[in-house]
Amino acid sequence: MTMDTRFIVTTRPAEKYNEIKGSCFDVINIPVTRIVDLEPPVIDYKPDVIILTSEHGADLFFKYYNLKGIFMAIGRKTGDEIKRHGINPLIPKDESSYGLINLLDKYKDKRIAMFRSMKSNNIIRDYLIKNHFDFKEYFLYDIVPVNSDICNYINDDKCMGVVITSSMEAEIIVSMCHGIKNAFAIGRVTEEKLRSMNINVIKTGRSDFIDLIKEIDKMYCK
Repeated sequence: MTMDTRFIVTTRPAEKYNEIKGSCFDVINIPVTRIVDLEPPVIDYKPDVIILTSEHGADLFFKYYNLKGIFMAIGRKTGDEIKRHGINPLIPKDESSYGLINLLDKYKDKRIAMFRSMKSNNIIRDYLIKNHFDFKEYFLYDIVPVNSDICNYINDDKCMGVVITSSMEAEIIVSMCHGIKNAFAIGRVTEEKLRSMNINVIKTGRSDFIDLIKEIDKMYCK
């Protein structure tokens, strides 16, 4: 398989992907996962602080619940979804699990609920349990692998690299494809996972997929 122009590969679930193109490269989205919404869990807890770790999770939360409290978002995109419902959330400067942990340190005397994917990393959960926070977590959706021909694209000579948006995606892609040369990561946790598997990370974005594509464009399209 050979493309006529340079391209980068992205792995967004089809439900999350908005078409975009660089000014000197194409963007080819090849999902390696899909989103499966779960039955809304019964809330048996009255939290003071509500943590939302993804834009999709925030969308489901407001469809399912009408809880009040202090809202925390892992990044700007999740925060924007919360703001659509008239709430101004707290957003860490470091838009990552580590950034949320820094925020949570100020709320050790509060009841905390986190709404998340079943496949999200456990950095926040493990920290809250280890430090004896009053805490519960609820799973709103799952992310499951799908069959994909992504390796044919990643191994093409015209491929500039692959954008990987989560540590789970990193594990899936590296297990599927050998010889990944370059990656672009979203979030520090994803970057750390890729580097731990000896993948070269060219650029790490914060939490916004579109912003990262624009940054890649600035790097390569002059």
